[in-house]
Amino acid sequence: MNETTVLPNIDEDTRARLRALPPYKVVVLDWSTMHTRPDDSRASVGSVVTKPDIDEEQLTRLLPPYRVVVLDCSCHTFEDVEIALCRVIAGMTRQKAHQHAWEIHTSGASVVARAPKERAEHYQEQLAARGLRVTIEPD
Repeated sequence: MNETTVLPNIDEDTRARLRALPPYKVVVLDWSTMHTRPDDSRASVGSVVTKPDIDEEQLTRLLPPYRVVVLDCSCHTFEDVEIALCRVIAGMTRQKAHQHAWEIHTSGASVVARAPKERAEHYQEQLAARGLRVTIEPD
């Protein structure tokens, strides 16, 4: 079985980026030797699964960041914008959302997140579904 059979719907550029990633370690646990009783001397656990070390520069090259920009429109209150940002953007606090809402109101736009393209598109769809005007652009 070759790559095309396993991943038939992926374009060549994405396939090349995936080939450049280091492989993950796969660990098979033997459940028959694993026990939950602490006094059991035969208790053992398989190896720890580790993620590959990918430096920030390599990750940025493989998954270039995009900016998620919310544009001003007079149809939403500050509270509407804050709630939408907090519910959609991972790690967004109410205080940070309020700062973005103020920036949107005063300057016309605010970069509310930077993320790989797929996540940025997800944020764009979710915020647009809540009635906000959103665009994404390469960082």
